[in-house]
Amino acid sequence: MISKNSTIVLIFTLIALLLFVDNVSAHGRMLEPQIRLAPGDSGNGFTLANGPTRNEPCAGLPPGEILTTYRTGQTATIQWTITAAHRGTCYIQLSTTGADSDFRDLQVLPNCADSTGTFTTTVTLPATSCARGTLRFKWEALLTKELYLNCADISIARNNKKRLSAVSF
Repeated sequence: MISKNSTIVLIFTLIALLLFVDNVSAHGRMLEPQIRLAPGDSGNGFTLANGPTRNEPCAGLPPGEILTTYRTGQTATIQWTITAAHRGTCYIQLSTTGADSDFRDLQVLPNCADSTGTFTTTVTLPATSCARGTLRFKWEALLTKELYLNCADISIARNNKKRLSAVSF
């Protein structure tokens, strides 16, 4: 038989856990292109993908299957959501090493998380192709000093557009 005090402690513990889970799952993440996810995270409300991390370069997630292919020089759409406006700067970064190293900034977005919502920007991909690359969304939250990282496994294929030359008849 459970005592009245034990029941009260159990209820408060459950409430605290629910508040903690809600707090962890709601901050922000990259929506497009499709990101790496920990097993089961999509069925769990993207709790890990939305939450802060200390594991660089990609929140502790290793490279996975390439889910998006771009062309050299292509303009790529990047979309992210912010569910807790902790302010700060976001970075859209690219690594073409295949090993999640040597990230370089494609775009720096000051004040990217000053308000909640879904946001979109575009970046121009380099003229260099890569069979395996990583497109990273990095958010350094100003108010909480937290770090948010999402990585997308991509490839960048050569743009084989041929120029049409004038033909004389």
